[in-house]
Amino acid sequence: MGKSSREKGKRGEREFAAFLRDFGIEARRTQQFSGKEGTADVSSSLEGVHIEVKRYAGIAALRFLEQAEKDADPASIPIVAMREDRGEWVMMFRAKHLKQMAERTVAGLGMSRGISDLSQLSFRDGTDADTSGGSHSTS
Repeated sequence: MGKSSREKGKRGEREFAAFLRDFGIEARRTQQFSGKEGTADVSSSLEGVHIEVKRYAGIAALRFLEQAEKDADPASIPIVAMREDRGEWVMMFRAKHLKQMAERTVAGLGMSRGISDLSQLSFRDGTDADTSGGSHSTS
């Protein structure tokens, strides 16, 4: 990787850390050495979250998001759900919608199950909600 590519990556990591700080989340760019395993590009106060930052001139998957944005009702958050054959589902949405997405996810999980205390949530895969900051955990 050339020096300009590395510098562009560093700028992207600093930009994303600043974006998180604007949301009130503590975040900073980490010092990585040759992509050492287990080291995120950005460390944050989001416990149990590994942040890998990619900044490219063009990202093909963004065309799908642009289509969702074109088709979505103005009050909706455009999301793209995608997976490769025999792969796992991945969701993509604009980072500016992070807070709204979190609020709507929490509200939707509670409403769909008729509960107000999220610690009562359980999922179809037999796991329980992890309200300590993770996604969900086994019982």
